[in-house]
Amino acid sequence: MRYNNGKSYIFNNLLVNNKDFSRSTIRSLCEDNDETIWCGTGNYGVISLSGNLQNPKLMKVAQYALSNNKLNCLDVLCLFKDNIGRLWLGTEGGGLNLYDREKDAFISIFESLYLHIIFKF
Repeated sequence: MRYNNGKSYIFNNLLVNNKDFSRSTIRSLCEDNDETIWCGTGNYGVISLSGNLQNPKLMKVAQYALSNNKLNCLDVLCLFKDNIGRLWLGTEGGGLNLYDREKDAFISIFESLYLHIIFKF
């Protein structure tokens, strides 16, 4: 991961609940107002990374997926932070989702789209 200031970080291992996500296909990255990094994957939903990237052992890593009822689809195509700081994601099969901080989960906004596919160019 490389920031605009030139700093970069490489994750050799990415474990969430002892499950290795280091071979995940990351399709989209987004940083929210709290400096949490959100990774939209093609096969594991969303992975969030929060804390100090310079000290990975102290970082909090979480998965948002079907298995924990925090996301309605595993195939995330894009992430977007709007001008008031809300985090949105588009999926292939689950439509448009919005992150709810109180529930710590993504909620489906509109599932009745044609083929349930949301992406950006």
